[in-house]
Amino acid sequence: MAAKTHIPSVLIVADNADLLHYLARLLREAGWNLVTAESASSARKILAKHKPDTALLDYMLPDGNGIELGVQLRQSAPRMNVIVMTARYCRRKMKPSAKSTTSQ
Repeated sequence: MAAKTHIPSVLIVADNADLLHYLARLLREAGWNLVTAESASSARKILAKHKPDTALLDYMLPDGNGIELGVQLRQSAPRMNVIVMTARYCRRKMKPSAKSTTSQ
């Protein structure tokens, strides 16, 4: 019996529909299994059913931010890769709150 090949999965969370569809298309063409969400709360609901290998999170979400969501994801799935992205330029450094820092 042949061993099953693991197909990597990614959760993309972004409230910009154009960006979400663009990233989904790129990653689907690259062979990833996809799950998408447009908010932090939607992402949390999805994670009750799916455990992706990687999460690609927008920093600015309508109901939170990608850093705090990423910390929550890593607490529930410590091996998950978390990538936070933003299209906004910010002069001040983006820092998670002291309670949301994690060790690598």
